[in-house]
Amino acid sequence: MPNDIDYVGREFPSELFDRELEGQIHEVGKERKEGGTQAVARLLDPWLDGNLHPMLGRLFGAEPPSPFPYRVTPIHFLNGWTRESTLRTGDECFVWIKADGNIPWLERAPDLLPSAFPEYPHEHLVGFWQARVTAIIKPRDPAVKARKVRAVLIDDRIRDHAHPSVRKLYGHEPWTDYSATLTDDRLGEAGAEMLDEIVDGVQRLASRLSRI
Repeated sequence: MPNDIDYVGREFPSELFDRELEGQIHEVGKERKEGGTQAVARLLDPWLDGNLHPMLGRLFGAEPPSPFPYRVTPIHFLNGWTRESTLRTGDECFVWIKADGNIPWLERAPDLLPSAFPEYPHEHLVGFWQARVTAIIKPRDPAVKARKVRAVLIDDRIRDHAHPSVRKLYGHEPWTDYSATLTDDRLGEAGAEMLDEIVDGVQRLASRLSRI
């Protein structure tokens, strides 16, 4: 290029900005002086995948373009747990949401009450739903069988539900406690949970007796 001339390139379409786009955390860095943590995300939003505009379509799977700043807001956490030793990331499963589950806590301060979530449709989500595992945390203690898990809802009943707040959760993790299972057998799962509690209690008692 001639001296004193900067190459700027084509401007990105205005519809790219001021909108929420789905993505995945690629890298997390140190804390920022302005607050928060440095992060790099890859864009995985269906709106970008196959977008007819070539500048938008090529952003799928890439970081948002420089020099535009962006903010990463978590929407998937590790709200679930599983006893299934064969479950792996990418596997399909069932998530079991109970009627007496904890209040929604996603994107809320710890001191907020259930009244802060009047639209969360917990009563419509009680039961078993098809889901896909996106992350599993292996416990540090090999004696612990339960693993923390993240699973997203892929059940057609969620996608086609009459309640709009339920439909919004399709492709997302439930905002409340759930367990990831291989079957939708309520009695079997409840019996297994009870057995786990009994075994844990016996182990704790044996540990105390051995110290005595």
